[in-house]
Parts: sequence; structure tokens; C-alpha cells
Amino acid sequence: MTQVRARLSDDSAELSRLELALSSLGFDKEDPPSVLRKRLDFLEDFYNRLVRIRAGIREVQARVRDEMIRIVRDNVGSIFKLLYPYNDLEGAGIEVTVRDRGHCRSSQ
Repeated sequence: MTQVRARLSDDSAELSRLELALSSLGFDKEDPPSVLRKRLDFLEDFYNRLVRIRAGIREVQARVRDEMIRIVRDNVGSIFKLLYPYNDLEGAGIEVTVRDRGHCRSSQ
């Protein structure tokens, strides 16, 4: 979790720096093609960084989700035994349905 938090913090800081840089961009139709090319290269690099940040954030979300599911799954049996006073059942589990871009998949 510490590594996940550090990665999220780094990506958030880089996003702030990129937003500041983007806010200072301005295009002038009188600029020579070399200046426009330089700005286009910057924007392409900027876009690639944003894509990388988005991928990093999705990775963090997946790790946190998986860790939460693991913790709940590990504790559900013992909680069930505390709440259910009879010895006629072996235990309990959970099923998780993940919605991932319009598709659902179950995990047990």
C-alpha cells in the first residue's frame, strides 16, 4: 500500500506540473513552422504523459480494489462464525462482481 500511495502521489504531482505548463501555452498564427513544430512536440509529449498517468491511476485503483477484496474475503468467515450461533454450516464466502468498461466478471 505504501508503494501504491507513493506512486499516486508522484503521478498527482506530475499532473499538477503538466496542468501548469499547459495553462501557459498559447498559439500565434504568426509563429514560424519550427516554433509550431516545437509546440506540437511538447503537446504530444504532454499527451503521452497524461496517458501514462491515467494508466498509473488505473493500476493504483486495481491494486486497492484487489487488496480490499482480499481483506474482506479473509475476514468474512470469522465474522460469520461470530454472528451465526449454530454449527450446521462450515463457513461463508463472498462473490465479487467487477464492472470493467461495460463487462462484468465475478470473483469468489
